[in-house]
Amino acid sequence: MAKLPKIAAAVLILHGLAQAPAGTQEHWETPSGPIDPAAHTTLMKTGNVNFVKRHGQEYRIVHSKGQTPSLIVMQCADSRDDLVTQAELPPGYVFAMGTNAGNIINPKETSLLANVAYHLKHLKGKNRAYVVMGHYGCGGIKGLDELEHLEPEIADHLRLALPAKEFVEGQLRNRKLNVSVETRHRMIVEANVLAQIKNLMSIKQVRSAVESKQLAVMPVISDINTGELHFGLPTLQQHGMLETAKVQFGIQKWLLNQHRLQDQQQARIQQQPKRTQRERLAQVLPKESRRTNGFRRNR
Repeated sequence: MAKLPKIAAAVLILHGLAQAPAGTQEHWETPSGPIDPAAHTTLMKTGNVNFVKRHGQEYRIVHSKGQTPSLIVMQCADSRDDLVTQAELPPGYVFAMGTNAGNIINPKETSLLANVAYHLKHLKGKNRAYVVMGHYGCGGIKGLDELEHLEPEIADHLRLALPAKEFVEGQLRNRKLNVSVETRHRMIVEANVLAQIKNLMSIKQVRSAVESKQLAVMPVISDINTGELHFGLPTLQQHGMLETAKVQFGIQKWLLNQHRLQDQQQARIQQQPKRTQRERLAQVLPKESRRTNGFRRNR
């Protein structure tokens, strides 16, 4: 990528344009004309009126009993990337750990620690799991190649993802692999999810809950070009790097224990009669949240 002025590089990278694969670049133009916040208000009001007409009663039922979220998620701030929307999860099911460029977990960040502590100590969801969700086309991850051109605040934040880039580049050298720019990017996105799980596990309350089997940690990858979610790390696995990455980031033990639990649960499910989505959700959702199918079907 050619050298860019500092501000221009920052804009391109954080909008996901720098080194984007063919066919995925966005059209970005310098804003012109006066700002019109009323246009946003009108759009939101119209949408909300329609939403309340369709789902207001269901929301009253769900929220009258308080929240007991089963999942807590750290995801990228990218406006196209959202676990609740892409997985069609019901209201009250997901609690936000945080969102930022690159889905980075800083174990010293006060707001993140507060959200984790609040979830673990005060919200009693069933079958709890923490999701770290990265996405292909991530401008934050692409920014790792242009740190010298970025504002100090952005560069300092993104450096917490550098171990992912260093791991991938080291593996490519050692294995003498020649991959495309897009494949390299996907590898770093996936490795970064593992690196951030490592940071998550460095938080004492989280590690204690995982070790006592009160909590699971889950890597998820979003493909924002298709909306598909990957519940694994397919690019690293395809190139034989996945197990090495788990060892590199010191999370092999925790993910292995989780996979054993998942395998045991899957075996139990296969021995049971097939159930509807409503019946499956009834096992993990409180009664007030079980009207999910109707909520989503009428959207």
